[in-house]
Amino acid sequence: MNDDTQDYVRIPSYEQKVQDLIIHALLTGLKDEETSTAVLRVGEIVNVMLDLQAMMLADSGATATPTKTREFCSDFARRLQRKIAHAKKLYAAGHKPFQTVHIEGSVN
Repeated sequence: MNDDTQDYVRIPSYEQKVQDLIIHALLTGLKDEETSTAVLRVGEIVNVMLDLQAMMLADSGATATPTKTREFCSDFARRLQRKIAHAKKLYAAGHKPFQTVHIEGSVN
């Protein structure tokens, strides 16, 4: 969101709490008790989170008009690209939050 066009103030501690709750819900809700592992199907999770964001944003001032919606989506895409690039740098430096196994079977 463009900070100069929004009334909202980010609260990092609240954002971290929400992130922690989502990760905890995914890991505990999808955990296989026999193996103590959780299969996180990224494509499905991303689609569900996108649906949830759309539902939350549908009633937001940030998307009150088609123009505001386009501006919000454009800004969101730029922020997402920066966050992905940052995460890739962390991963390359060995800071992955958990081990992953890709569908093709390679372990990261």
